[in-house]
Amino acid sequence: MSPPLCRELAEAYEWLCNFRVSHKEPDLHQAWDLYYHVFKRINKQLHSLQTLDLQYVAPALVRAQGMELAVPGAGGEEGKGGRWGRGRSTGWGGG
Repeated sequence: MSPPLCRELAEAYEWLCNFRVSHKEPDLHQAWDLYYHVFKRINKQLHSLQTLDLQYVAPALVRAQGMELAVPGAGGEEGKGGRWGRGRSTGWGGG
C-alpha cells in the first residue's frame, strides 16, 4: 500500500479512536470521510489492474503446492481447472 494511503488510514484510525473516547459525531464523520477517500482511490486502481501479485494479496497461495484451481470464466470444461504448484501453472482445462 502506498505511503499516502497508509497515512490516511492511520489518521482515520486516530479519528475513530477519538470518537470512541469523545462520542462526538464529527470525529466519526472525519474518520468515515478519510476511510471513504481511501476506498475510492483503491477501487479506482482496481479497475485498471491486469494482474495481482500474490505475495501481497494472498501470501499463503505463494507457499501452496499441488492444489487444483478453477477460475470462473477461464474457459475449458465445467469443473476443470489448472494445477497450482510452487511457481508454476500447468494451464487451464484440467491440468
